[in-house]
Amino acid sequence: MIGAAAAGFLCGRQGEMLPGWVTLQDNRQTVSIRTEDGNETAEMILSGGQLRLTGDGFTYESDSTWYIAECLIYDADHDGADEVVLHMWKPGSYGYFHPFWIEPDDQDVYSEHIFIYDWDTKQEHRLRKRWLSSGIPAKGKTVFADEQNNLHIFSVNGKETVWRWEGWGLKRVGSEKNV
Repeated sequence: MIGAAAAGFLCGRQGEMLPGWVTLQDNRQTVSIRTEDGNETAEMILSGGQLRLTGDGFTYESDSTWYIAECLIYDADHDGADEVVLHMWKPGSYGYFHPFWIEPDDQDVYSEHIFIYDWDTKQEHRLRKRWLSSGIPAKGKTVFADEQNNLHIFSVNGKETVWRWEGWGLKRVGSEKNV
């Protein structure tokens, strides 16, 4: 259960501290995913920061240490097939691997990330890692994808940034705007 805590923080399931402006969406819907092999249908449940995708013969559940604020399904990399894009919080700024000049992460501190997964019908749980950002300083309040498949991040300080897939990862398009 997520509840308000002192000093502008949310207290998570295990007592983790997330910034107070983080909003964890609750959403339950049936989604159609465009794949290289045709379309596949899944039930998407986003609740309390956890994601569960189920369908004919598969189940995916997000890592229990993550807090997923939003889940988008769209063609993020412009290849004709949909990806699963997570706006989320996880312990540390990096995963197991990190730049050699960086000391290992403080796994007690949560940081904001964008994770992109390919929807792969050959994978047991359907999701295959495509691009997992290190910690980002966006302070994203909400995200959405436009009709050109650009990712828009709206921050708590009233700014909007637009991001587009460029070869290997997201690249900011244009400058930050006030909204």
